[in-house]
Amino acid sequence: MMVMMAKVGYGQECNCSQKMEAVMGQVEKNYAGFNDKVNAKTRVAYNAFTKNTLARAGKIKNPAYCLWLVDDWLAWFKDGHIQVYGMHPFKMKIVRH
Repeated sequence: MMVMMAKVGYGQECNCSQKMEAVMGQVEKNYAGFNDKVNAKTRVAYNAFTKNTLARAGKIKNPAYCLWLVDDWLAWFKDGHIQVYGMHPFKMKIVRH
């Protein structure tokens, strides 16, 4: 099980592109199911969805919307073991059970 903790602060701007790239890097590097979910059959769809998500992130400045976008990207994996929790400005922590 992989859980990502995120801090999102309200009333402040965030660099959502930077946050998304950090989350994506953590998932690609540390998510045990990544190679099962992103394989020869799904790679094109994953790359397109990820590219689209990064484009959307570039337009987001509100931390709450950014957190929603992170959650939306993680939902692509259709795995209840990979989730975002937290309410502070993106202090991410990976928790494994």
